[in-house]
Amino acid sequence: MSTPRSLGTAPVAILAALLVLIGATTSAAPTAAAAPVAGTRATYAGEVTGADGGIDSAATINRTKALNANTYVYLVWKAGEWTDFVNEFMPAAQAAGIKVWVYVTPPTEGSPPPYGSDYVAWAREIATVRASYPNLTAWAIDDFNANTGKFTPAYLQQLRDAANAVSPGLDLYATVYYSALTAGFVDTYGPKLDGFIFPFRDEPYTNTMWTASLTAQLNTVIANAARTSDKIFLMPYASKLSSAVVPPDVNYVRAVTQVGVTFMNQGKIPGIVEYALPLTPGRGNGDTNRAHTGSGALRFEVEPNTATTAGSYAAASTTVTLNSGSSTCSIVAYNTDTAPDGGTAGYHFKQALANGTVVWERDVATDGTGWYTNSPRDLTPYLVNGSATLTLRLYDKKGVSNYGLDVSFDDIALTGCQISNSTFESPSGWTFSRSGGWVFGAVHRFDADYSSAVHGAVAALFG
Repeated sequence: MSTPRSLGTAPVAILAALLVLIGATTSAAPTAAAAPVAGTRATYAGEVTGADGGIDSAATINRTKALNANTYVYLVWKAGEWTDFVNEFMPAAQAAGIKVWVYVTPPTEGSPPPYGSDYVAWAREIATVRASYPNLTAWAIDDFNANTGKFTPAYLQQLRDAANAVSPGLDLYATVYYSALTAGFVDTYGPKLDGFIFPFRDEPYTNTMWTASLTAQLNTVIANAARTSDKIFLMPYASKLSSAVVPPDVNYVRAVTQVGVTFMNQGKIPGIVEYALPLTPGRGNGDTNRAHTGSGALRFEVEPNTATTAGSYAAASTTVTLNSGSSTCSIVAYNTDTAPDGGTAGYHFKQALANGTVVWERDVATDGTGWYTNSPRDLTPYLVNGSATLTLRLYDKKGVSNYGLDVSFDDIALTGCQISNSTFESPSGWTFSRSGGWVFGAVHRFDADYSSAVHGAVAALFG
C-alpha cells in the first residue's frame, strides 16, 4: 500500500471547506417546489385486477404503456394496496420504464392503511420507496380542499421535511376542484406544493356531458397557480361521476383530453392525468344504449336533487336545407325519456324549433319510456332562402327541485330537405347551447366495450 502524499496546510483547509459545502448541499432539504416534468401523460387507478382481487401489476403496466402513457398514478385506499405497491408494482414499473405517483386518500374518504391519518409517515415511507426506485417521482392527496383542516401549511411543511430527509425531490401534488382553486387558496397552500391536479367537471354544475366551459376554467386555474409558480395537471373524467345521470362516453373523454393535449403542447400545463380510465378490456361504463338505432343519440340530462328555473334549457342546433327541386320541408324525430307515463306534468318539455320558433313539443310525462315519433311538422314557413336553423332541446317551463331526467333524440327523418347528421353516430354537424344551470346536452355514444374504445381514443391523443 502506498502512502498518500502530504497536501500541505492550505490545500487541506480548502478541501475541508469544499467537503463542508458539498455536505451542506446534499443534506439540506429543498426550500423551493420542484418543477413537475413537462409532457406527463398519466392514468390514475382503473387497474387490471388479478385472481386474488388485488392489482395485476404486469397487466396494468402493459395497458398503461399501450395507452402511450408515461406515468401511472397508483391509488392507495384499501388494505393490501400498499404491500402490493412496494413488493410487486414498483419493481415491475421500474423495469418497464414507467414513472409512478402514489395517490392517497384524505381523512374524509377514509385514511388509507397501513399508516392511516399519519401523513408524515406516508411521506417518509413513500420517500423510502423512492430511494430504491427513482421512477417514483411524486405523491398526491385526493380531495385536498375538503381536508384543509388536516393539511394546514404547517403540516404540509412537515410532510415535505419528512420526505426530503429520506429522498429529496419527491414532488407533492394536491387534487383541488375548480370552485376551491382560487387565487387566495393558491396563495395559502401553493408555496408548500409542487402542483395541483384539476379534475374538470363543469363546475358548479357537475356533469360529464358539457365541455364548453373547459378552456376558460383551465385558463383560470393556470393563472391562479402561477401566483406561486405551481403547475396544473388536467384530470379528465374517464369514469362515471357518482351524481351524474349520464356517464362519460368516448366523445367526452376525447374532447376533454384533446384540450389538455393542446395546452400541454403549448407549454401551459405539464401534463394530463386520466381519472380511472378502465384498463381492463371488455368493460362497460355503466351506461345503457339510449339510441333508437345504432349506438349514438342526442341526449339531454337533468340530474336528480338539483334545481332548475323556468326557462332552463339545453339545445342542439344544425342547418336544414331544401333538397334540389323541393319546395317543402317536414321533420319527424324519434324521441324517448325516462319519465314514466303519468309522471308529474308541466315541467320538462322536449321541443323542436325552426329559426327559434317552436314547431313541436311534448311533455315528458305524456308518454311512457319507449320510443315515440311526432307527426310530421312542416318547416317550410320558416325557411329563408331555402334553409333554416333546426334546434332540438329540453326546456323547463317551470323550475324543478328534484326531477332527474334522461332524454334522447335519434333518427331524424326529413322529407324534402336534409341535415348533415341525422343519426348522431358522431358528434359532427351540431352545435350546443344552454341557459346555464342543471340541464345538459351532447351527442352521446354507447360502447359495450367502453374500456377498449376509450383506451384507443386516449392512446391516439397520447401517442
